[in-house]
Amino acid sequence: MSPTLVLLPGLDGTGIQFAPFKAQISDGLPTQVVTYPKEHVRYEQHVEAVAAVLPRDRPFVLVAESYAGPVAVQIAALQPAGLIGMVLCATFVACPRPSLAPFRPLLEIVPPWRLPAAWLAPLLLGRYSTPVLVHLMQQALEAVPPVALIDRLSSVARVDVTEVASKVRVPTLYLRAKSDRLVPATAGDLAKDYMPGLRIVELEGPHFLLQASAGVAADLIRKFSLEARAA
Repeated sequence: MSPTLVLLPGLDGTGIQFAPFKAQISDGLPTQVVTYPKEHVRYEQHVEAVAAVLPRDRPFVLVAESYAGPVAVQIAALQPAGLIGMVLCATFVACPRPSLAPFRPLLEIVPPWRLPAAWLAPLLLGRYSTPVLVHLMQQALEAVPPVALIDRLSSVARVDVTEVASKVRVPTLYLRAKSDRLVPATAGDLAKDYMPGLRIVELEGPHFLLQASAGVAADLIRKFSLEARAA
């Protein structure tokens, strides 16, 4: 039986932006997209929501992008039945920009307003931006209350699952985007410090790696997943 890829979305929590990746991986492995309830703004809530919908009757691989990294790590540390591997994509096990942590209280009082996707595209997509990817981003942003996004950003500013990461026992692949303007390369190095078995692979692309470099990422994740199934 082929393993199922359980896809954990980024900050928006909708899974809408997985469309390019799903189109590339659909002919090889089944996928299950997990969404976060709009009112959930803390990592503990996301972990509970994901744990409740994990496959019970087949092997699976967690695939977590960006914001979802700490969720996947905490799930993997619980060693649920059926979990055979984990893929961390452009993500982190602790606040990726510690210098911003002192500004966390400001996030909690920022007036909730919706940023246009076109404003965020230079940071998240850079030169890889396309109208299709910007449209997907806009759809995702419109599906979530701005206040939820701000609260989740506040969660990022205080997250630290490094000690939990040391309990992960499944093979783990870390995809690092060479043109990531949001999560620094050191985030992957820190994850490896606590998960010695983690393998880092650098890919050409921006922070939204599973969108802008969907084909290459899909090939790597497919190969990793099938190897983990055979192990």
